[in-house]
Amino acid sequence: VSPPMEFEVTSSQNYADLAVLNSYIDKTGLLGVIKNAAKNNDKAIYLGPRRWGKSHFLSMIYYFFAAKEKTRFRELFADKEIAKNKAVLSHANNYVVIVFDLKNVYRKGRLDWTILWEQFIEFLPRDMAEDLGVLNRDSQKTIKYAENFASDMVLGKILNRFVKDYSNKYNFLILIDEYDSPLNKALNEHVGNNDMMFVCQNLLQELKDDFFTYLKDINAGVIVSGVNKIAQASFFSDFNNLRELTGKIDLGFSQKEMKKFYRLSSQEIA
Repeated sequence: VSPPMEFEVTSSQNYADLAVLNSYIDKTGLLGVIKNAAKNNDKAIYLGPRRWGKSHFLSMIYYFFAAKEKTRFRELFADKEIAKNKAVLSHANNYVVIVFDLKNVYRKGRLDWTILWEQFIEFLPRDMAEDLGVLNRDSQKTIKYAENFASDMVLGKILNRFVKDYSNKYNFLILIDEYDSPLNKALNEHVGNNDMMFVCQNLLQELKDDFFTYLKDINAGVIVSGVNKIAQASFFSDFNNLRELTGKIDLGFSQKEMKKFYRLSSQEIA
C-alpha cells in the first residue's frame, strides 16, 4: 500500500489557486450542470452549509466560462475531468461572466452599493466599460466611478440594459455569491431589538427593488449561492422559475475520492 501523499494546503477559495495544488480533488465534472443553465439563460440557486465550497465552486465556474480567462484554460483545466466532456468544452471561455459577492455589502445598518458597482465595473469587457464611461479602471478611479454611480443609478437596471444592448455580441453569465449574507448580518446586528423586522424588511425590499427584480428576465444565466433559502414571496418573487441545483451538485468528498486522491485507507478516512 502506497503511503499517504504529502499534500499542499491553502485557505484560498479561488479556483486558480487550488487547481494547481497536488491535493486538489477534482470537481470540474460538475460544470456540466452549469453549462445547461448558462446555455438556456436559467435562473438557478445552490444552497449549502458554510465552508462547503460554494465560493470555490462559483470561482471554478468563472474561470471555466469567462472569456477574459481564456489564456489560463490549459493551466487550469487541461488535466481535469471536464476536459473529457466535449459538449461542455464548446462553452469554455465563451461568456462575459460578472461576479457579485454580497458578503461585505451590509455595513453599519445599510447596504453599500459602491462595493457592487466596483465588482460590476471590474468584470466589464472593454467596449462595455467604454460605453459606461469607465474605460480607465485603475483602483482609485474605479472606486470614484462606483461611488458616483451608487448615488445616482440603480445597479440592476443598468446591468439589465447593458446585457440587453450587448446580447447580440456576447453570451452572459451572472454569478451571485452569499446572496443571503446581508440579511444574516442584519439579523445578527438587530437580534432582540424592536426594530429587527423593520430593518430586515427594508433591507430585503431594497435588494429586491434595486437588483434582483431586474434579473428575472435578463438575457443571461444567473447562478445564486447561499446558506439559507429566503422565502420566495419576500425576495425572489420575480424569479418564477428559480431552479434548485442543490440536489444536483455535491461538493463534499466521498470515500472513493479520498482514497483516489490522498491514498488513504478506510480506517484512516474514518
